[in-house]
Amino acid sequence: GWTIDDLSISNVGIGMEENRISPDNISIYPNPNSGIFKLKTGAALQGNIDVKIHSLDGKLVYQKQYTNSENAVLKVDISDMTSGVYIAHISDGVSRVSKKIQIQK
Repeated sequence: GWTIDDLSISNVGIGMEENRISPDNISIYPNPNSGIFKLKTGAALQGNIDVKIHSLDGKLVYQKQYTNSENAVLKVDISDMTSGVYIAHISDGVSRVSKKIQIQK
């Protein structure tokens, strides 16, 4: 049968899962943009968030670690990049989400 300990452990697990990033709770706006945009994480995240942005040929063009904040809105400026498509990789150390960014100048 279930014990109180089992229940509290499983509840902790469920709670932690909700605080992870997922494709559903990451949004980039505006997109397309001029290279300056906001990246919103819909979850109340624990720990730090790493953001890496690559050009389509695989070159790292931006890297920054953001410290945790609830429902964080992260500001990104890659306005020195040329027009085109870039891939943002957002990681909280457990989950990683990739999003396309379109820069139009």
